[in-house]
Amino acid sequence: MEIGLECTTCGSTIEYAGDEAEPSVRVRCDCGALYAVTVSVVRR
Repeated sequence: MEIGLECTTCGSTIEYAGDEAEPSVRVRCDCGALYAVTVSVVRR
């Protein structure tokens, strides 16, 4: 699962490959902005 996150500081897209073992992670953009990303996985 891959997440495209848009940086509100510089406007670039941050690509993050989600990990089910780590549902909440911190992603850092190239410009230095830090984001907390929560990955919710829905199983059927």
